[in-house]
Amino acid sequence: PESISFSVMKTDDNGSPLKGAHFELTPWGNTSGEGRFAYSDENGIATFDTNINPGTYKLVETEAPFGYLPSSDQYIVTVLQEPNNEGKILGIKQDVTGPENVPIVWHTNGATIATFVNKPEEKAEISLSIEKTVVQGGNVAPGEASFTFELLMSCTEDSEGKPIFTLIDTAEITTNGADTKDYALTFRIPESIHSNADGFSQYPVFLRERAGSAAGWTYSDALYRVHRIAKDDGTYTYSFDLYGDEGEAPANGLEKALFTNIYNGTSYELPFTKTVKLGGSAAPGRETFELEIFDVGVGSMEEHAKELYTAAVTTNGAGVYESALVISGPAESVEALVCEGFYVREKNAGTANWTYDDAVWHVQPNDSQTPGLTIHATKRMESDNGIYYVDSEIPADRMTFTNTYTYHTSVIPTGAAITANKTDAQGKALAGATFVLEDSRG
Repeated sequence: PESISFSVMKTDDNGSPLKGAHFELTPWGNTSGEGRFAYSDENGIATFDTNINPGTYKLVETEAPFGYLPSSDQYIVTVLQEPNNEGKILGIKQDVTGPENVPIVWHTNGATIATFVNKPEEKAEISLSIEKTVVQGGNVAPGEASFTFELLMSCTEDSEGKPIFTLIDTAEITTNGADTKDYALTFRIPESIHSNADGFSQYPVFLRERAGSAAGWTYSDALYRVHRIAKDDGTYTYSFDLYGDEGEAPANGLEKALFTNIYNGTSYELPFTKTVKLGGSAAPGRETFELEIFDVGVGSMEEHAKELYTAAVTTNGAGVYESALVISGPAESVEALVCEGFYVREKNAGTANWTYDDAVWHVQPNDSQTPGLTIHATKRMESDNGIYYVDSEIPADRMTFTNTYTYHTSVIPTGAAITANKTDAQGKALAGATFVLEDSRG
């Protein structure tokens, strides 16, 4: 026979594809005939991709995806020896009792000929107890963080004997700081498991933390088998067995699942002094100045540096102001930024009437015996190869920057007369205009 294949589609009642449905195609009226099987993929497609002899077959869903009710639909599939007058070779109609005139729908070879729809099972709510420990691994306390937990089911194993999981539900918690706290995770599970007294035995249930991607965090890799114990009042309690590469580990029968996360954050603080001088006759108002890091020793960190530091000071009038350049973030990122040193300068915002400091400071890491960073003043040098900076031999305890406000104002003597004329475009005098004398600084 011609190489004949076809597909069926598996969706939920909202039209979303479902993976994991099992289908069987058997010769019609011959229960002893050899069946052909197909399984829906992540796109909901199950393909019978073999040579199918001409004849009549029965098409059914033999197993629904996990968490869904099986479809009761059954179809009769006809495979022709030769294409019909429409050039089609595959016919399908529903196998239903009733009128004999249920039409056959014809398809070309390789088509998707039917859609099976599953409705989700009713769900029951359960609560599982965990203990979450957040550890500060660096010199920066962890901030607010969210963690997702997965409740899984496994009835099969891979070639290495490890469970193959199907996701049942997820739950999320939020922590803030380093601490150890108890949490209750709420999950919804299919009634086929919950209403079955042996459901947690027939359908092995597992709990784990989903591996996150937030920088600086080490996530727990603990995996627990969840056991359910019935109480006399019809409710349940739950216990946890730590599950490893060799199966269930000695830490069994735990009343709560234990998860530990480490935040490896590092912070450095480099002090600087901002001096504002009066260079004109008017006093400066409120102004904000920022520093910037440049020429990072690890070149790949140049574009990421701004994500890891803050360095600003707000002044209000002439005087001396103290602040700091603070570098903080995930340990790996911070160490990559500072390990080969970098330079610091003041951003020139170009604000009118201000002169900006052109001082450049070189920051370098100390040796391994003395953790921290050292600040060196630099001297700007030029050569045929460009501009470079030479460090002072003596380290500085802080960076310093000086800015001068240069605005000059003239004072109009008391009682002085100011004359202003108002004319049109032809120079003709106009009456009735109003004039306002304003300070040019706004």
